[in-house]
Amino acid sequence: MKKLALVVGSLLSSFELLAGNFVPVCLNVGDDRKAAVYDAVVKNSFVTQLDSKKAANLSEEDKNEIINDESEFLKKKIQSVDPSAKVAFIPKSLYQLFIWNLFLDELNQKESSEERLKFFWTEGWNRDATEYNNGIALKANSYGPGQGSCFGYMNRDAVKSYFWKINDSIIPFLDDISTEEVYSEINLRKITKKLLKDLPKKFEGIRKVHFDGQIGVLLEFLKSEYNDIVADLIVEESKAPENTYRIYTGEQVEQDILEGRDDNHSSSFSDGMFSGIIAEPMHAMAFGYALKCHHMKSVDLPKEELLNTKTDSFGIETFGLSVSIPPVICMGATVGHGEYFHVRIKVKADTLEKESSYISGVYGTASKKETPWYVTYSSPVENFWGRLELSSEKTYKLSNKKDLNVKTYK
Repeated sequence: MKKLALVVGSLLSSFELLAGNFVPVCLNVGDDRKAAVYDAVVKNSFVTQLDSKKAANLSEEDKNEIINDESEFLKKKIQSVDPSAKVAFIPKSLYQLFIWNLFLDELNQKESSEERLKFFWTEGWNRDATEYNNGIALKANSYGPGQGSCFGYMNRDAVKSYFWKINDSIIPFLDDISTEEVYSEINLRKITKKLLKDLPKKFEGIRKVHFDGQIGVLLEFLKSEYNDIVADLIVEESKAPENTYRIYTGEQVEQDILEGRDDNHSSSFSDGMFSGIIAEPMHAMAFGYALKCHHMKSVDLPKEELLNTKTDSFGIETFGLSVSIPPVICMGATVGHGEYFHVRIKVKADTLEKESSYISGVYGTASKKETPWYVTYSSPVENFWGRLELSSEKTYKLSNKKDLNVKTYK
């Protein structure tokens, strides 16, 4: 395993580089270099390479490094614009908890319930992007999950600013690790449980403001009995092979993997366990839905197939993985409202009677012309679920005499 040096002030800590799904945390970045470093993160993260045009322009050397050694690839790109920058990596689900922690802090800083509510809607969910165009949330429009809008979102000044707020809020947690320790399972659990310990009190301060009827799942999630479970799942995420990309889904009932799945339906996933925790914790967050349904699946997708999907002359996928990952950084997947931030099984091209038509399970329009990356001529649901193999399973015992079952597929 590779090592990297992480400087926090004058403190030098040694971290073992995490494989699998991670988000970079950047240190020693001066204000005059933040724009360039942010741009390097956005342009060179694996997920933002999933635009077929961008992937086609990658050299074979870069593509191979992105697939098998993305952390080193991204670190080199960041340090090419700021040689003094130090880079650490944390699992994306842990990063999503840090976003929620910062969001609760900022809500609690508002003096009145009216001010809190205004912040929550305009800077948090941003339901009306035309009225609040500086909001941080990712807003769906009439074209559904459009790639161009994802890149437009990441170019917002408010989004760039919030990226650094999140980044800087994580650094004190890393500072707690001594110089002799590596970034081990023990430290991952320590960071996660320390973060979770403070969340109930923060949530209590703003819970009466407005959570759109979804307060129940957040209160359930914040019970201390889940702290060890969340820490364990984050550790497991950190062990995902670096040449895979992990997504999650909660399911109401266990069933045969193809039974009852509509071939034309676009099934939804969370990009990280807590994707959607701010805007839609019940309906979009895999872990939230799993707490209600007592079952969660994680799926490790091969990066190589995601990057090397073939398309025909119309830009429609001809084979490969029938799953679409919005090309937006992890921050967008966490604070998103609407459909952009969901990982989804693609829709079948021959179900689109017109150039643009409504597809069940998609809030918006799927268009062969506007979103060719989102449709396929293969059987999307069967192609996706039929290829999976169970790689591990674990059941967690809960105090309510029900279990939380977690299965990992590849």
